Amino acid sequence: MGQYSWNAGYSVGVALIDEQHQQLFSFINQVADAIRNLKCADAVNVILPKLVEYTGYHFDEEESRMNQLGYPEAAQHRAQHEAFKAKLDELTVRAKNADVSDRAAATLDMLTFLNDWLVQHIGSVDKKLGAFLREKGIH
Repeated sequence: MGQYSWNAGYSVGVALIDEQHQQLFSFINQVADAIRNLKCADAVNVILPKLVEYTGYHFDEEESRMNQLGYPEAAQHRAQHEAFKAKLDELTVRAKNADVSDRAAATLDMLTFLNDWLVQHIGSVDKKLGAFLREKGIH
């Protein structure tokens, strides 16, 4: 399993959002490390709740800025956040309820989803938000 890394190509040009995205990748890497070290229970019971909490914080920050500045695509952006949270909840339940032999596969599915979603979301939706925020003078 390779490292899941933030890179400069993911930058949205807004320091706070970029820092938060880097932290999300850090959590994904912690999940990957736990799987690699055969500690899937730690990934699901310890690391994942931290990632879920931080993701909520990050989404709240983005949504607050969108609301304050009248971002025209706020509803669509928020809908993506809600869909992500619902899917993450579903995958978390699956991983927690999996028996020991299936927990690694369930956790790996979650890890793949997290990375793929984050890369896609940053690359399309958050880049648009970043451009809007920069136009409003937020860097």
